[in-house]
Amino acid sequence: MKFDVNWFPGHMAKSLRKLREIAKFIDFFFEIVDARAPISSRGDNFEKIINSKPRIIVLNKSDLADDKITNNWITYFNNLNIPAMKSSKNLIPKACINNLINKFEIKKKFGKIKCAVIGVPNVGKSCFINKILGSKKLKIENKAGVTRNLNWISCENLEICDTPGILTPKIDSEFAKKISYLGLIKSEILNTEEVVMNLISDLNYKESPEKFLHNFALSNGCVSKGGEANLERAAVLFLKNFQNGKLGKISLEVPN
Repeated sequence: MKFDVNWFPGHMAKSLRKLREIAKFIDFFFEIVDARAPISSRGDNFEKIINSKPRIIVLNKSDLADDKITNNWITYFNNLNIPAMKSSKNLIPKACINNLINKFEIKKKFGKIKCAVIGVPNVGKSCFINKILGSKKLKIENKAGVTRNLNWISCENLEICDTPGILTPKIDSEFAKKISYLGLIKSEILNTEEVVMNLISDLNYKESPEKFLHNFALSNGCVSKGGEANLERAAVLFLKNFQNGKLGKISLEVPN
């Protein structure tokens, strides 16, 4: 299956324009990526916006990725002179964030430090901000495209801009495949069964993808009234299990 993804709705284009407009007022950026695929889940649109301003790469959902590989990614980005940090639902990043801010020596004579949290859809930008705030102030759902507008939130010495997930209009097929696995693309535009067949193949199970999914369906109660395997239901469940870490800590990319 060739992954040709073209999902760039109007709210993304509008948000990208607004982000370009406010970029000159931003002191530094939190760039959120999925720790399981840090390259594929980075947004190509952001490089010109960030330009030479400081950024912190946040390897989010690190509890779902291979720990050793995630540490290697941190070293990889640090070697590019880009500070990087882990973040997950069980990891409170506030102390680490303050240390990185101090490292940048970002200080304001008047007012608060302004930062923007950027990334592709569903990498966990709003969840990351909620952890900084210590509250569930921002709406969170485990699907792409929930945040539609730029929102400013105050927190101690920070003014934080929460931004919608923004993709590129045309995504490389290999990148599109991986972010489809991770749920970073709106599910309605994908064929879940085809996505899962490719995922099973990439995970290198001994059985063929067709046989594996068939057996998975039967062993997990995904059957029709006649007792036959319901591959569509099985694909949805398998993909959900992968995205939630029920298949183990799996990284899809390793640094070169």
